[in-house]
Formats: sequence, C-alpha cells, structure tokens
Amino acid sequence: MPKHIPKRVNGCRINGECIYSHSCPNVGESTDCSAGWTGSDEYTLKLSNAIADSVHTITGYRPHLIANHLYRDRMDANRPMSKATFMDQNAMTVWQEFHSYIEEAKSIVGTGLLLDIHAHGRRNNWIQLGYTLPGDDLNSETLLNASKSSVYHRSLHTGVPFEEFLRGNESLGGLFESNGYITVPAPGLKGPGTEPFLAGGYNTMRHGSRHQGTIDAIQVEFPQYIRRYWKRYAHSVAESIVEFTKRWYQ
Repeated sequence: MPKHIPKRVNGCRINGECIYSHSCPNVGESTDCSAGWTGSDEYTLKLSNAIADSVHTITGYRPHLIANHLYRDRMDANRPMSKATFMDQNAMTVWQEFHSYIEEAKSIVGTGLLLDIHAHGRRNNWIQLGYTLPGDDLNSETLLNASKSSVYHRSLHTGVPFEEFLRGNESLGGLFESNGYITVPAPGLKGPGTEPFLAGGYNTMRHGSRHQGTIDAIQVEFPQYIRRYWKRYAHSVAESIVEFTKRWYQ
C-alpha cells in the first residue's frame, strides 16, 4: 500500500454541506461528515479469486475480476470519488482506474451481470444480496419496483414476474438457498425484517442497470464463515452463480 496516501477520517461541514477533503480546517472532528466504515473486507479477495477459478473450472470461461488492493481507510472504491478519496490525487488516480477497468469489462461483455463482492460481520450469517432495493421494500411485497433495482434491464426480458426473478426458486438467492446458504432475499427469507441490511452501494448503483445500460449489478455481502473458509465454500457459491447466469443471461 502506498504510504503517501493519507487515511480518510472525517470531512467537514461548510455551509451545511459535507466536504470530504484532507484540507478541511477541522479535519477529524466533524463526525457527522464521517468517511464511513473503513474496516477491511477480510478474506474477500481470496474468496473472489476462488469463485472466479471455480467458474472457469465449471464453464471454461473466467469472469473479469477487478479488485481494489488499497485499504479502505485510504480509498473506498464503493463510494463517490470525493468521499472515496478525500480528493487526494494518488487516491483519485486509483479510484478512476478501478472504475475504468469495470467500464472496459462492461463494454467487452455487452449484456451481463456484475457482482460486487463484500464482507459483513453480522451475527445472522446470511448472504445479503443488494439490488438497490431497501430492506423495507423487500419486507413489503406491494412496494417492489423493478425500475428501482440494479437488475432492471434483465427484469424486462425474463418473461416472469419481477418477484420470481428477485427471490424465486431460480433467483440468485434461491439458488444459494438450495445449496444450503441462508440468503436474503430468497424464497425462505424474502426480506431482512428488522435486521440491518445492505441494499447496495455506489458500485451497484453506478454499474448496474437501474438508470441505464445492459449490465445488471448485485452487491453480494458474504458472512465471515464463508470468507474465512473460502476453500470449502467457493465452489458451491460459484455453482449457484453459474446456474443463475445460465438461467437468465443466456
């Protein structure tokens, strides 16, 4: 990790607006303009590589894998650039390159699926799937709106109700569930209830099809046991992903 990229802590509030910059006059003090969670997604890169290897083993094709190797307290690629980098030039360069690689992969694939893989430390041990739909929407079927989701493009071409694509037996959550993973949303756990839920971040919003485009995106939050024992679980996770893409993206 380059030592010349300073840690992101807190920005400052100027004229009622949060400014994310290392030059803030009261940097480190304005906690209401926090940089956000800056902990590490432990074992996530190892799990991601193992999943990609297994996808290659199963299909003969290896998915594009774009990874951020900087600590999150220096640069968080899943945030808008100002908050992600605090406008440090070196951090901005890395942020721009990260998203440029994703855009390049999207242009090669044309129509497909991006999985933004992360870690969560909740005690429930669920796999959480973020489609940019808030937990309250998932808890109430009447609020489901495909046009607000990061898989909007594919939802227009499935030939089935959005509910089925999102959390039916052949949804990504349904396929994870059939492999023994408690997942939300899925047939057995349609919504998070009162549990904390991550609906998807900047990457899912930017690179998914909620606003435009033909690439869908899902933020996948893996619990600790899957990440820590990635050698044990990566292949079955990959099997579910392959089955999902074969069902809906071919």
